[in-house]
Amino acid sequence: MYLRIEADKLSFYQNKKNIENANLQGLTLYKTSTEIWRPSDLTNEISRLDNLLQSSENFIRIFNKQSLIAYQVQKWCFIYGVFSYALFRVANLFRISVLFELSSIGVLIIGSLLLVCLYKKTLPFSKKKTVKR
Repeated sequence: MYLRIEADKLSFYQNKKNIENANLQGLTLYKTSTEIWRPSDLTNEISRLDNLLQSSENFIRIFNKQSLIAYQVQKWCFIYGVFSYALFRVANLFRISVLFELSSIGVLIIGSLLLVCLYKKTLPFSKKKTVKR
């Protein structure tokens, strides 16, 4: 889906650029072999392409954010699995109580959630940029 949206975005951008160039140079564009684009049609088409470009940018931004979150969940689940396996093997070896094992896993989960939150705040695209006009 990401590649399709990205390909469509490039197509929309190229179409918009071609229409703007033709409009600036005063060239005649044809919808069909007999029908000519009117100036109002050109402005409507440019605004439609702008909306499509904005929508595709929003989708890509949301997709990137969701991919990052999914990667973090996958990474931390793997780490929890490896640690839990090692912890339960050690617990069985030394006869440590189950309550101790579960509480240590809980502390690790809370600690890692805090690390994920700190990690998200240090990403360069997570900070909101304000544009002064």
